[in-house]
Amino acid sequence: MEKEWEDKEHIRKAEEIIRLYTNAAREKRLTGYKLNIFQADNILRMKEELKLIETLSYSSRWWFKHDEKINEIPYKYFFKYHPLSAGTITRSDEDHRQLIWDFKDAKRKAQDIALSYVVDYLTRLNVDDYFEKITFVCAPASSRESYRNRFALFSKRVCEECGMRNGTPHVSILNSVKPKHLGGDESVKYEVDRSYFKGQWIIVFDDLVTTGCTMSRFISRLSEAGAKVIGIITIGRTV
Repeated sequence: MEKEWEDKEHIRKAEEIIRLYTNAAREKRLTGYKLNIFQADNILRMKEELKLIETLSYSSRWWFKHDEKINEIPYKYFFKYHPLSAGTITRSDEDHRQLIWDFKDAKRKAQDIALSYVVDYLTRLNVDDYFEKITFVCAPASSRESYRNRFALFSKRVCEECGMRNGTPHVSILNSVKPKHLGGDESVKYEVDRSYFKGQWIIVFDDLVTTGCTMSRFISRLSEAGAKVIGIITIGRTV
């Protein structure tokens, strides 16, 4: 909230400078009221960003439905995921677990179901006017092949449905590790296209969050590239 207030105050002062500059120009008294064009562009950009933040905050009943955050980023998931070690679970929980497994295996039906949930959720946020300013990107998978098979088409379809930018092709997986949900403890190595992500507003998607470490590292990597992650969505959350 303090950062948001500082942004508003900065914009208020900037608008006052613009007002004085405009009045001086009208009265042909430009001395002392010089405004750099880059400053003006920056002011407009900040106003757009602040408006986006405020719009998303009005939709907090959706972002904070589960009252959970990762790296202080609002996090939405659709189902609780029960691993096999959980023992006896309900039929509904079994179906949700199978959905996540099928999505990981890049089965089209599972992707269709996940697509419907994600698009419906994003539509309910009522921020359609801002979709073109938001980049949708999928978190790294355990291998280049898994990342491509699981997320390439899915990310493209989500972005086509919602009109967002597709950032998934700008993440490069460099090695292969055993998946976390199968007991792997190594971290996958990857690169993000810093020139692409700089200045982007990001929604990150993954099929499942277990410990949250992979997601947290990915958010940090995007932030280091100059991006601002504004939301996280997953199909499941391990309980």
